[in-house]
Amino acid sequence: MIEITKAQFATESMTLGEPSMSKFEDVVYFTGKIFPSVNGQAFVSIPVPGIINNIKCKPGQYISKGGPMFEISGPEIIETQRALAESFAINERLKSEYLRTKELYEQNISTEKEFIQAKSSHLAKNAKYNALKMKVEDMGLEVEKVQSGIFSQSFVVRSPISGYVSGVGVSIGQYVDQLTNIAEVIDRPVLPAQAFIV
Repeated sequence: MIEITKAQFATESMTLGEPSMSKFEDVVYFTGKIFPSVNGQAFVSIPVPGIINNIKCKPGQYISKGGPMFEISGPEIIETQRALAESFAINERLKSEYLRTKELYEQNISTEKEFIQAKSSHLAKNAKYNALKMKVEDMGLEVEKVQSGIFSQSFVVRSPISGYVSGVGVSIGQYVDQLTNIAEVIDRPVLPAQAFIV
């Protein structure tokens, strides 16, 4: 805090007013921290391992929630889609078999053992299908297209919150996995690297 005496205030002909922006030629060097609000900081990662194809953001840039940040490609992405399409087909068949067995059991045509086996098979495959479906949804791909065999070679990583990109920790061509923080977004303006012209 800077304290000014009444004598200094009068000698320098100071007056009270509103804050205003002014430019100076001096460069002020500083170090400090930017504190985001509660829920105002997000580390960006990916649901499936892959290779950075394209970087669509840069440090200091404002980005809206859902805005594109990176494009990711790689064999794991294709494999996840294939697994979902295959799981969907198997699950549909087992679901149909389960419903048919259930109807026969209720009519006392099939045995309880057959009914329980059909039900457990369907529930097990349905759990696997739902897990793969969530993973594909996390990649931002259309589940219906994937289930019909229409695959994408890449997917776009989008910002989880609106804010400023405070750092990008990857390069094009780099392989990353789910544990890698590829970027950070905070809801406060990010100042250039330790120097600010005022």
